Amino acid sequence: MGEPQSPTDWKPTPDPTVLTTIQIDEKIEALRRLIDERFSGIQVQFKERDTRVTENAILIKSALDAALQAAKESVSVSGTATTKLLDAIALTVTTLGNSLSSTINDLKDRVGAIEGRSGGIGQTWGWVAGGIGLLFSFITVAIAVLVYLSHSNATAVAPIVIPK
Repeated sequence: MGEPQSPTDWKPTPDPTVLTTIQIDEKIEALRRLIDERFSGIQVQFKERDTRVTENAILIKSALDAALQAAKESVSVSGTATTKLLDAIALTVTTLGNSLSSTINDLKDRVGAIEGRSGGIGQTWGWVAGGIGLLFSFITVAIAVLVYLSHSNATAVAPIVIPK
C-alpha cells in the first residue's frame, strides 16, 4: 500500500475498492454458478419426475384399457356361454317334452288295449252268464214238464217204495 499521490486524493494505491469489487464479483459469480447448478439439478429432478408421472400415466391407461377390454370380452364370453346354456336347456326341455309325449301315447295305447281286453272279457262273461241262464231255463222247463206229466198221469206213474 502506498501513500496518497495528492492531498486531495486520499485513496491508497493500489485501490482496495477495485480489488474488493473484483473479489465480490468473483464470489457473486461463484454463488450464481452454485445457484444455477442447484436449480439445474432441481430442474433435472422435475423433468425426471414429469417423465415418471407421464410414464406411469401411460402404464395406468394401458392397464385400464386392458382391464376394460378383458371385462368386455368376459361379458361377451359370459353372454355367449349363457346363450349356449339357454339353447342347451331349450333342447333338453324339447327332448323331455317329446319323450314325455311318446310315453303318454304309449300309455294311451296300453290303456286302450286293456280296455279292449276287458271289453272282450266282459262279453265272454256275458256269453257264459247267458249260457248258464239258458241251461237253467232248459232244466226248469224239463222239471216243469216232468211235474206236469206226473200230475196228468198220476196213475201211470207208480210210487217209488224204498225197502227197508
